[in-house]
Amino acid sequence: MMDRIKYGVHLNSTLDYQPIGGLIELVRRKTDQIEQMHLTKLNDNRKLETHAASLADHKQWILAIASGRVECISALVQAGLKRRVGVKGLIAQYEWAAVKLYKPKGYTNEDIMRSIVMLHLGGSHSHRGMNW
Repeated sequence: MMDRIKYGVHLNSTLDYQPIGGLIELVRRKTDQIEQMHLTKLNDNRKLETHAASLADHKQWILAIASGRVECISALVQAGLKRRVGVKGLIAQYEWAAVKLYKPKGYTNEDIMRSIVMLHLGGSHSHRGMNW
């Protein structure tokens, strides 16, 4: 009895023993807890939405590559990485390349092999006697 007078009614006791001030305090605490849980759930849902959108972009990129509409994918990806574009930028470049509006400026294996053959056939050229 003395503890109840000194410290008030315990929070876990039934509501019948709580005074009006204690009931108001309990309602405030519960309201704050519910609001905090609501905000936590809202933040979690936003994070999940952004992850789902990112995953959808990556799936679209994989399907675009698998379609085979563009030949020099490695040059396209390297150009995109140099420009620091994301997956959406790579998809846009791929679409441009698919309609032949974008041509990556990379060398294919055929170009490299052709240059090796030309080097062996023609030899290296020296520029002696020329004033550059």
